[in-house]
Amino acid sequence: MGNQSFYLFQLQKIDRRLDQIGQRIGQIETQINNSEVVTAIRGEFDSSVGVLNDLNRQMGAVEQKAAEKRVKIEISESSLYGGKVHNPKELADLQQEIASLKLNLKKLENEQFDLMVGSEEQQAVVDKKKLALDEALEKNLTDNQHLFAEKNTLLTEISKTNAEKAAITQQINPESLSLYESLKKAKKGFAVAGIEEQCCTACGSQLTPAECQRAKSSSQITLCPSCGRILYAD
Repeated sequence: MGNQSFYLFQLQKIDRRLDQIGQRIGQIETQINNSEVVTAIRGEFDSSVGVLNDLNRQMGAVEQKAAEKRVKIEISESSLYGGKVHNPKELADLQQEIASLKLNLKKLENEQFDLMVGSEEQQAVVDKKKLALDEALEKNLTDNQHLFAEKNTLLTEISKTNAEKAAITQQINPESLSLYESLKKAKKGFAVAGIEEQCCTACGSQLTPAECQRAKSSSQITLCPSCGRILYAD
């Protein structure tokens, strides 16, 4: 393999570009998604859906109670008219119980009807809010068309740059690559430093002629004695 510091320097440039692209895509997505109009309308839509869901839950609970009352009425009427009960007091109690159950059932059915009407009215509100949200999203898409175009361009560049990165990485031995990745984390993305006027461009430390020569011509890794970064010289 060739000069490792050269390939690592190229890899660093690629990684820095990928970081820049990622940051820019994040900014674009934030700008697109943080539309105040869309956010406000989405909030209204979500709120209307919440009200509808609550009405439907109440309807389900009332329907369950009504079903339970119907079963009780059926059982009580079966006892009343089945000929098994002959005691006048027990018959009177059953009649009173059935009357009470039917009265409660009627109240539940009225409540269920009111909730059904409310649910239908709220569904109309939800449909209206959904239409408004769709229109706002479409307008946001139109208004930010240039941002979507830029994002697509950046995504294409990511694919191309990753291919370049793969080709460069193949020229780097595992030990050098491991050192690079470790320094990249420790040095906030700057694992490789250039040399200008016999100084490390990262920390400014003066380098000896021998260190500069090793960084330029050796296939071995040369580190800055001050900051510990990999040195690269043209």
